[in-house]
Amino acid sequence: MKKIIFPLLLLIVSGCATVNVAMYDKNAHYPATDPRAIEVFQKKPESRKFIEIGEITIDQAQTMEQVERVFRIKAAEYGGDAIYIYSSTEHSKTYATYPECYFYDGFAYPRGHGYHHYYPRYHNDFRRYYYCYGSDYIETATFLTVVGIAIRYVEK
Repeated sequence: MKKIIFPLLLLIVSGCATVNVAMYDKNAHYPATDPRAIEVFQKKPESRKFIEIGEITIDQAQTMEQVERVFRIKAAEYGGDAIYIYSSTEHSKTYATYPECYFYDGFAYPRGHGYHHYYPRYHNDFRRYYYCYGSDYIETATFLTVVGIAIRYVEK
């Protein structure tokens, strides 16, 4: 049952973010821990002795809260007690949607909401580019790429 819940929960909280896990020692297996008990540090902790068990990379996350939720779930799944953020990068992507057009008898007709009042334009007309190939909606989205190191305390 737990093997089904973790991937399902991870899918729900991660949204469109992609998660990659690279374990440092492939032969080491630790018992799973409670995700609510996982500590998230902004830098490498110096207060307790620990071993680094793996690297968790989250790409295209939208918020730091989303990153921390996924970090807790994945670190707990692999037996970690805490995780610290090794690197964090913010990047932007611009998306544009374009109106659809159809062509009939040498004319270009734009489709979609807001184009019903335009008259047909000739194929080689400059306005065809604006009406049928111009951008309809532009959005710039900011995403985070965060790398965290899962750790397990040596002495508890």
